Amino acid sequence: MIFYLLIIFIGTLTFYNCYWKRRNLPPGPMPIPIIGNVMSFKSSPPPTPYVTWTKIFGNIYTIWLGEMPVVCVNDSKTIYETFVKDGDTYAGRAQMSSWLEVVKHGQNGIIFSEGESWKEHRRFALRVFRDFGFGKNLMQEKILDEFIYMMESIKADKNAGVINHRLQNHIDLAVGSVINSLLFGFRFSNNKKDDFNAQKEIIGATMKDLGRIEALVMQSGG
Repeated sequence: MIFYLLIIFIGTLTFYNCYWKRRNLPPGPMPIPIIGNVMSFKSSPPPTPYVTWTKIFGNIYTIWLGEMPVVCVNDSKTIYETFVKDGDTYAGRAQMSSWLEVVKHGQNGIIFSEGESWKEHRRFALRVFRDFGFGKNLMQEKILDEFIYMMESIKADKNAGVINHRLQNHIDLAVGSVINSLLFGFRFSNNKKDDFNAQKEIIGATMKDLGRIEALVMQSGG
C-alpha cells in the first residue's frame, strides 16, 4: 500500500513540476522541485547560465527561483515593445509577501510597493528631490564640488605613494557623498570615510546573502 502511494505521489509531483505549473509559460530549463533552477547559478555564476539558456530556448524563456517563475527577455526589440510601449502592464514587481512581512512588515517603501502606493511615494520623492535641486544647476554644482573633492583625494593618495588603492573606492565615496548630502545634509569627509565604508560593507554583504541559493528559495516561498 505504501509503495503504491509513493508511486502516486512521485507521479503527481513529476506531472505538476514538468508540465502543469509550466503549461502557460514560455519554455525554459527543467526546474527541480522546490529549488527550481537556482543550482545552475551555483555551478556557473551569471551571466553564463543566461547565455546558455538563450542559445537553447531563444530570447524569451522561463526560469524558476524556487517555486517562483521568472520570464527572461533578452533582445532589445522585445524589451522595448514590452517595457517601454506597454510599460503600465509590466510596472508591477515580483512580490515575496511572506519575506517582506518578516523584514519590512509588508510591502512598504519605494522599492517593494506598487500600484497607487508606489505612485504616491514616487510623486513625493520627485517633489522633494526637485526642492533639493534635482534637475537644476544646484544638483550640477553639488556633483562638480564632489568631483573636486574626489580628485584631491586621488592626488593625495598618489603623493603618499598609495599605488594599490582602487579608483572605484573614490568613485563610490563621491556618489555616496552626493546622495548623503541630499538626504541628510552632509557629505562623507575624510573623518567620515570609515562610516561610509562600514555602510558599504553591510549593504554589500546583504546583497550577497540575498543572492545565495538558500535566500532565493526562501524568497520564492512568498
